[in-house]
Amino acid sequence: VVISETWRANELAASGKLDDAAVIIRQLAVATPDPSRRRDLELHATKLEATSASNRHITTYNEAIALANRRREREAIQLLDQLLKIATDEGVIQDVTKLLADLKKRTSP
Repeated sequence: VVISETWRANELAASGKLDDAAVIIRQLAVATPDPSRRRDLELHATKLEATSASNRHITTYNEAIALANRRREREAIQLLDQLLKIATDEGVIQDVTKLLADLKKRTSP
């Protein structure tokens, strides 16, 4: 069972379903009697979840760029303001902050 679930988690992760893979990894961690192995699995699940969140944030950032390119700066600013409240990746935060400043300059009277 452990091998098949590990394989399934790897397949999900490879196909971009990182949150689903993290759920399986966490289930494996709960079922693992070895405390060291359990910590490793939990850490791996946490990393998958963080990567998934970062990917969603990058997608949102790209959506804001698309809005700005279509001259919908105010909508882009709203989206970026929301993103800035939840983003955790330092690179995403820097990019959002820079783009927000540029868009606010463009839209100021």
